[in-house]
Amino acid sequence: MTTMTLNIVVTKRDGVKEVFNADKINRSIERACKGLTDPVSMVTQIATETQLTLYDGISSEDLDMATINAAVQNIQNDIEYDKVATRLLVKTVYKRVVGEYDNDDKELEKRHREVFIKYIKSAVADKHLDPRMAEKFDLQRLSQMLRIDRDDLFQYAGLSGLLDRYAIKGKNQKSLETPQFFFMRVAMGLSFNEDNPTEWAIKFYNKMSRHEYLAGGSTNMHAGTVKPSVSNCFLMQVEDTMVHIAKSVSDVLLLSQSSVPLDRSYHQQTRHHLAQHHLQKLWIPLSVQSSAAERKKEH
Repeated sequence: MTTMTLNIVVTKRDGVKEVFNADKINRSIERACKGLTDPVSMVTQIATETQLTLYDGISSEDLDMATINAAVQNIQNDIEYDKVATRLLVKTVYKRVVGEYDNDDKELEKRHREVFIKYIKSAVADKHLDPRMAEKFDLQRLSQMLRIDRDDLFQYAGLSGLLDRYAIKGKNQKSLETPQFFFMRVAMGLSFNEDNPTEWAIKFYNKMSRHEYLAGGSTNMHAGTVKPSVSNCFLMQVEDTMVHIAKSVSDVLLLSQSSVPLDRSYHQQTRHHLAQHHLQKLWIPLSVQSSAAERKKEH
């Protein structure tokens, strides 16, 4: 086991500065390595590589990321480092969303349930979430269904992608949701119109949190929000008239605001109208147009 003896100061989330505590970091890594094949050597490897990236005044968030990155860069040599990186990442989310805790699983579960109810209500008040999220569900019961032990089912790439792309963000672009908050929020968003929305939210949640079913990307992003979307893609029928073609262009632009994939179905004569009036390029996603333009410049 390595012991870091750096004389540096760490800036905590509340702005308070404290002397770097090597033992505290080592214990955090040890917990993340629990149950793996060779935890002692893994702790030594990660702690040593973390030390190389530290500097005086480093924030506690950057210190956490330095530890995570040290684990990630070792995945190529030993896949078990993926589990370590995942556990370290989810720990940083817990600290940011539910607050500091003394690494007590019972306390963490209790805080998770308490903060979940506060999160739904405050997100509704801040217009992140649809008012029905607070009105149509038994939040107390749903909070009791949260299973943080299922966070251990994640692999690092999956958890990182979920937090970066699909979790609801605050003003600082940091996730407002833990993984289990995310699953429950999507489950609730899919259950608005059921006869018993709480029961259906629990059913959806259990499937998703066990990774037995996952909704599409657009659904994950928007379910339960003020601009809800439970459809992951749209197929549009374009009629064979210029009026409807023009309307369909407008519909595409409006639907694109929700980041949903689009496809069109139209007659051969409609294709002729599009080509004749130079409108065909409007149906090409902007990202494709940009990529094509860049390739043209390169040649």
